[in-house]
Amino acid sequence: MEKCKVVYLIVNVGFSEEAVNIIRELGANGATIVNARGTGGDHGYFFGMPIEPEKKLIISVVTEDVATRIMNVMANRISNSTANGICYCVDVEKVAFINKQVATIKNED
Repeated sequence: MEKCKVVYLIVNVGFSEEAVNIIRELGANGATIVNARGTGGDHGYFFGMPIEPEKKLIISVVTEDVATRIMNVMANRISNSTANGICYCVDVEKVAFINKQVATIKNED
């Protein structure tokens, strides 16, 4: 089995669909989008209430070469937009494919 990575993208709300479209163009088969909330930095106040910016966390398991392409492209796109995001990846040690017909665990040696 080819080495895989989990790519994590955290972007401001309103940019998740664009980010998913980009990573699909770069070879990802899909992604999971999770609602998130940023806690870093001073975000200010609106009518006396603290502003806690909403974020989207995008998670995708991809091959190592696709992860490299995503990191290179997203580093450029995120830094030049108001998405104000971060992109990072983590090695995958084991993958379990589970569906109605097959349940197989593959190990990276």
